[in-house]
Amino acid sequence: MRDAMTAAAAVFEPEEVVVLAAALRLATSRMHVEDAETKAELARLIHNLGRSRIRLRKLMQTDAHAAEIAGEAAELFAYLEEAPETILAAAREADVSSTRAERIIGAFPTQFRQTPVNRL
Repeated sequence: MRDAMTAAAAVFEPEEVVVLAAALRLATSRMHVEDAETKAELARLIHNLGRSRIRLRKLMQTDAHAAEIAGEAAELFAYLEEAPETILAAAREADVSSTRAERIIGAFPTQFRQTPVNRL
């Protein structure tokens, strides 16, 4: 979920770009997206899912992979449309260069969380 909302860019191989483009076409047709702004948000979401697949060393080579990415994108997009504004605001404010622990998005704002304690 966090990876779907980050703003960092990734470099894809040409065959991966073809798969991501197919995933975008599938997702827009499944969700009946007409608005240009919504298409741009969906494209960003699919780009981020592709970046996550690279990090997890998952393949992006066939139409089956495109269908899998499109399914994930549709599911996440539906969640993001219903997500509470506090979660979305925390994800938008997260800096790309921040550490992993600071990028965790949860139901409680960071200022209310207790820092870990080393008891040794």
